[in-house]
Amino acid sequence: MNDHLQKLMEKVAKGLATPAESQELQTVLQQDAEIQRRFDEVKALRAGFVEEELDLAKGFLQSIEQKAAAKVSLGQKIRESFEAIETQIDQSLEELAKWFLPFPAYEKQALQFAQRASNAANLPLQTPPHEMDCVDHQLYFELDSRLDTDEEIEIVIENNRSQEVAAFEFEADTQVFKINLVDQALSPGRYYWKFMVEDVILMGSFFIQKELMAPPA
Repeated sequence: MNDHLQKLMEKVAKGLATPAESQELQTVLQQDAEIQRRFDEVKALRAGFVEEELDLAKGFLQSIEQKAAAKVSLGQKIRESFEAIETQIDQSLEELAKWFLPFPAYEKQALQFAQRASNAANLPLQTPPHEMDCVDHQLYFELDSRLDTDEEIEIVIENNRSQEVAAFEFEADTQVFKINLVDQALSPGRYYWKFMVEDVILMGSFFIQKELMAPPA
C-alpha cells in the first residue's frame, strides 16, 4: 500500500476528504478486499480515538460542573454564614440594650437622692455622681462625720434587674468607703448601689462601659 492510499484512507476516516477523494477510495475498496480490511481497521482505530477524546471531554466538563457546583455551594454557605452572623449581631445588640434599661422601682429613688430629696436621715454622705460611667470600676463614698450607730454599714451593688452582684460590709466607725469592682467582672450595663445602715437605704445608679449604651431614639 502506497503512502497516497494510506493518507487517503485516514483523510476519509476523519471526515476531511473531498467528494472526489471519497469516490476514489470507494473505487479502490471495491476492487481490493485487503485494502477494504485495512480501511476498516483505520476506521475502527479512528472511532476508538474519537470515543476516547469524547470521554476526556466529558470528564473535563464534569470536572468544571463539579467545581462550579462547589463554588455555588460555598457561596451559599458563606451567604448563610453572614446572614447567621447578622442575626446574632442583631440579637446581641438587642440583648445589650436591655442591660442598660432603668429599673423603674429603683430609678425614682436614685433620682430623688441625686437631687437630695430622699435623704430623710440627713446622712452627711458624699456619693458617686448620678449615672456616672464607672471607668475604673471603683466607687467612692465618704461620710463627713462618724455615724452615731454600732451597726455595720453595708453597700450593695445590684444590676438593672434588681439582682445582687456584690456586697461590701464596713465597721460602724468607717467614714471613707472604697468599692473595688474590678474582681466582680461586671458586664456592661446599668447598675445601682445601695448604702444601707440601720433602717436607712440610700440609692444611686452608675454604668459600666456606658459607651455601649444605645443612643436615645
